[in-house]
Amino acid sequence: MSVIPFVVGGSQPTVVETQEGFEQQGGLEGHAILIRGMDACQLSGDSSNISYDLRVGCEYRDHRDIGKRELGPDKTIRLYPGSAVILQTEEFIHLPKTRFACVVPKVSLLQEGLSNTMSKVDPGYQGHLLVTLFNLGQETVELEYRQACCSLCVFRVDGDVRSYNKKAKRIEGDAGNVWWQNAHDWMQRNIVLVALVLVPVATAFVTQVMAVLSKMLLP
Repeated sequence: MSVIPFVVGGSQPTVVETQEGFEQQGGLEGHAILIRGMDACQLSGDSSNISYDLRVGCEYRDHRDIGKRELGPDKTIRLYPGSAVILQTEEFIHLPKTRFACVVPKVSLLQEGLSNTMSKVDPGYQGHLLVTLFNLGQETVELEYRQACCSLCVFRVDGDVRSYNKKAKRIEGDAGNVWWQNAHDWMQRNIVLVALVLVPVATAFVTQVMAVLSKMLLP
């Protein structure tokens, strides 16, 4: 098993951007992978083409939520220390039977405390990918729509392989009202303000309770 570089164009491309191009290169029996919604700029110039950076897509689910959330240009994913999200990639992937892929962390995000679980993409898989990101650091990190969040590496497969024949992975749960989670997130962002408000209130309440109890217990 050897690593396949991402090459666009030429007589033998290793990656194509359309279904038509995928079929022209042999489809499932060919040697080119299909990436729809690809950021072609990543593979231009003198930058390394041994991997491709997958980007944050339009759906995600916080590990504390029941349903999924939608993401767009005007929204961000906020990952607090110790939290995790499962997100859908912007890219749609289709691998031929001759290719196998792994999703690995980006070093630049590791330095911010963000890491994803390493996952595999079987030969024949087609669909968006699901990636779980963890904030292992001490600071809150924000992710934007279409921001690079992990890397895809592709390998050659030799021999007779059975291709993936299940449905594409999807984030389960309907998008719903998550006002309680938004309220909790607001309190986390403004913990000092919350403490300044709640501590005096709690102190006054305890003082009143103690005064009442003292009156009840005094002869």
